[in-house]
Amino acid sequence: IAYINNHANIRVKKIGLDKIPNEKFLLVSNHKSKFDPMLTAQALGKYDLAFVTKEDNMKIPLAGRFMWRNGYMPVNRADKMQSLEQFKKAAELIGSGASSVGIYPEGSRQEEHVILADFHNGAFNIATKTKCPIVILTCKGTSQIHKRFPRSSKVELKVVQVLYYEDYSTMNATELCNYVHDIMYKELSE
Repeated sequence: IAYINNHANIRVKKIGLDKIPNEKFLLVSNHKSKFDPMLTAQALGKYDLAFVTKEDNMKIPLAGRFMWRNGYMPVNRADKMQSLEQFKKAAELIGSGASSVGIYPEGSRQEEHVILADFHNGAFNIATKTKCPIVILTCKGTSQIHKRFPRSSKVELKVVQVLYYEDYSTMNATELCNYVHDIMYKELSE
């Protein structure tokens, strides 16, 4: 991953990583580029982090091998039962202490002009079931990487906030989904 990111000439500014807890967590982030999970995985390299991703991503040369080796969970959006099983697996990984889990609640990459699409609340069921911390991360500048290559690109990865269970214990998954969306939207709009 580092080789791919360095070869693409990406300069990453990391902000707020010191907020990340020393326990397994659910990472939620906006999604603009195929580089998002690779850059995030590299930036958070000291944490065990597996992403929920669409099945097609697991077929990407080189990156797909990395994803399989690191326990990424492929989701087939057309198969709701399979998706549900992967979300259960994600909750088990966090709950057992095996791995933290990263997810893009928008469901897919968004066009550059879209600040932040609506979230799917399924991701937040993982948090409400495991009572784990939620790390809210924003990615800025990743949509420019493929346009600027081979010139360098500047990317910002920012841990905006960490929500602990006591912060969201009174919310259901839908309320939590909307709450996190509002936090992320405000950060990305600045």
